[in-house]
Amino acid sequence: MASCIKTHPNCAPLSSSDVPLPTRVLYLGLSQGKDRIRLCEFLSGHRGQYAALSHCWGGKQTLTLAEERSVKGT
Repeated sequence: MASCIKTHPNCAPLSSSDVPLPTRVLYLGLSQGKDRIRLCEFLSGHRGQYAALSHCWGGKQTLTLAEERSVKGT
């Protein structure tokens, strides 16, 4: 995200870290030296920086969330 903000003039105005976050976001980052993806759920009022992606992976599939993968924001 930092590279996009620095190198794409059209992205810089959209890079405010003071925007309302969606209720659920995927956290992509490092934890204990390993790449991690976590679903974070927030109450209203949380603000931050995020990117929105959209992609269709094929036919309709039922999604499930393992409880140990969920992170609740407070």
